[in-house]
Order: sequence, then structure tokens, then C-alpha cells
Amino acid sequence: MTRNQTIERMFSTIGTDGILALVAEGQRRRMTTRAIAKHLNIPMSSAEFFALGHENEFPLNPGERVRMLADAMGWCGNGTVIAQQYDDEFIRLRKDGAPEKIGCIVSALRHEVVLTDMPELLPEGATFNDCGYLVVPCEPTPDGKHLHFYCPHCKKWHLHGIGNGGYVGANCQKHDSPLLARGSIFLLPKSVH
Repeated sequence: MTRNQTIERMFSTIGTDGILALVAEGQRRRMTTRAIAKHLNIPMSSAEFFALGHENEFPLNPGERVRMLADAMGWCGNGTVIAQQYDDEFIRLRKDGAPEKIGCIVSALRHEVVLTDMPELLPEGATFNDCGYLVVPCEPTPDGKHLHFYCPHCKKWHLHGIGNGGYVGANCQKHDSPLLARGSIFLLPKSVH
């Protein structure tokens, strides 16, 4: 049975309240939303939807890994909880790859983040520079006119002009891409031998 068939069957048998109770129990057991979706065999988007509204019952602790569900000041991605504030409604987190000295701390509403045990899908060899920008190694295309790299998130090759070694837009087509959410990325052309 597919995940969509499972959620349809759950709606018809136990209803919205039943699904809500199952997801809330998973949260109470400190399962990630991904783990809840897998355990119940329902779509990830359904698990995230039913997880909303129960944040104060299951507060996040400093050091826990989370994923943003919505843009926070133009950024979306994974990070680590630093603290909860204002009756556990707000979360302060440090973005993955953000250097300690710069800060790169984001505040988000509790319902905008979910626990995660998965790393971000980043291009092979990608690192972060001292400013917290994502540095992506690129190869020239066979004709030598462009730089390109494979994006594991959207499963496509991203193509940039050969003179674009430096800060550029990510060109990612998926709205939840960690590359797109970071704004600019830094292309580092690989040397050609």
C-alpha cells in the first residue's frame, strides 16, 4: 500500500482525530517527523501537518537537530537548537555550517521547525566558508563554456556561466531546496588537468 493510500484509509477509519493522536504519540516519544511518517507509512507532508499545534507539549532541547519548514529571513535548512524562548513558542537555532564567530543564529516559531535525523542534501564536496556561505566545487562542461555541478536535492545539473566562479544564485527548481534557501552560493571551479 502506498503512503497516500495509507493516509486515505486512515482518514476513513480513524479520522483526523485518530491520525492526530498517532502523530502526537510519536512526538511524545521524541520521534522525528520523518520517523513518524515512515512508521505510520504516511506522506511526510501529512506527518508535518498533523505535528503542528502540539509544539508546546513536546518542547525542543538545546542540541537537538531540526529542519526549517518555512523560510526564516530568507533562509531554510537544517540547524541545531540553541534555546527556546517566550513560553517555548520561539526557537533559536544555529544554521548548519555557520561559523561560531559570526553567530548566524535564526529565531523561528516552534511550529516552523521539526526534529530531523537527516543531513541536508548538498552537492558532493560542498563545504562552508568562514562567512557561512556554501562553497560548491564545479567542473567545466565538455564544451568548456559553463560550470556545472550535480544537485542531489533536485536531481539535476546546475549550469552557470564560465565566468561565474564566485557568488551566484543556486538555480535550484525545488522550493524546499537547501541551496535555493541559502540565497547565494560560492562556485569554486575545479582545476582542469
